[in-house]
Amino acid sequence: MSSSFSEGLKWDFSPFVKTVEGAAYLPYPIVTAAAQKSPRVVPAEDGRLYHSIFGGAVVSVELDGQQISLPVLDRENKPIPVEAVNSRDISDTIVRAKTKIIAVTRGYGLALYAGDVRPLDFIKGVGVKPDSDLRTVQPRVRAKPSKAGTGPAYVSWADAVAAAKLTDPGFRWEVLTFNEADEDGVIRPLPYTRAGVGYMVGVKVTYRGQEHTEYLAIMGVLEVQTKKGPKKLDNQPLPNPTSHDWNRAVARCLTKAIALATGYGLSVYAKEDLEDLEMRFIGSRQAANSTPVDQSAAPQEPGPAEPAPAEDPKPADGSNAAPEASNEAVAQASNDSAALLAALQEETACMNAQMLERVLRGVVTRGWVPTQPASVEALVNDHPDAARKLLDALQAKRAKQ
Repeated sequence: MSSSFSEGLKWDFSPFVKTVEGAAYLPYPIVTAAAQKSPRVVPAEDGRLYHSIFGGAVVSVELDGQQISLPVLDRENKPIPVEAVNSRDISDTIVRAKTKIIAVTRGYGLALYAGDVRPLDFIKGVGVKPDSDLRTVQPRVRAKPSKAGTGPAYVSWADAVAAAKLTDPGFRWEVLTFNEADEDGVIRPLPYTRAGVGYMVGVKVTYRGQEHTEYLAIMGVLEVQTKKGPKKLDNQPLPNPTSHDWNRAVARCLTKAIALATGYGLSVYAKEDLEDLEMRFIGSRQAANSTPVDQSAAPQEPGPAEPAPAEDPKPADGSNAAPEASNEAVAQASNDSAALLAALQEETACMNAQMLERVLRGVVTRGWVPTQPASVEALVNDHPDAARKLLDALQAKRAKQ
């Protein structure tokens, strides 16, 4: 347990909260005094105090081996172009970045980033203790308002970071860099990569000594052509993102990486990922068979896990010997297992390694098995009932198409 981080989370900062134009913040000198630590600015390669990302200025700071970046924004939270940024803009963003890095590394004021003015409300909402198994913790789930009422569910990045840091003081993350051409056409390491018509970010987290890397598209609201004409839709890949879009994608990718590495909030992503995965898998399979796929059809979720069968009773004489099985029964069980394996291998033949891993991870999130099997063969051998459920689910989805 990290006493500095957990104690920082409990720090009552409510008397020091300031509000400007409806936005709450904590004065940097007070946060620094509480943490007794001052972060440092990470300059760009040319020595400037800001970097250029998608034409916008971005400030990076470091503390305790952790680095974060923030875009330079105007009063309307719009990115300020590099050519229009001034010294006051940079100075203010450095202060904001230093305040945030203290929050994510030492806990001081982290609750405010999750919208909680009282630290105890934040700690209660996170629902984690230092000895918690994050796979069993139900996180606080939020939903963005939309015209239809409630938008997709999500877990706050602040909640996810707090959960990871509370249970692993050594938790760290890193935004990956890729050799890409910058605005001037110069190839250099950049914190994003082009992916078709759009861009992606990558985040690597280290939790309890294990590394996990996740990638996510830079998305936002974009006008697309629908059957009913042009319509603005969210979560669309942006062909021309801004530094603010990039920063939002990094936060979302970090939250998702924490979920997949620790289990915290994994249930929120499981349905979305499995449905998307299975739809793409079905589409690939049917494309090979020249059968059209209706992409508007929503995949049906497999049913809830059935209770585990009761243990075999012990022999009446008290011995530990198991009842002998006939040769015919053994042969039949072997044939059933081989048939089950062959059927699952056929259903997953079109999947690449990453897709197959997500399917195997899904049998855990749905409660069918306690730990992720290493392969389809391991699932069939160790958990035949779960293997049959997975086979039924994949076949049912394919049949519906």
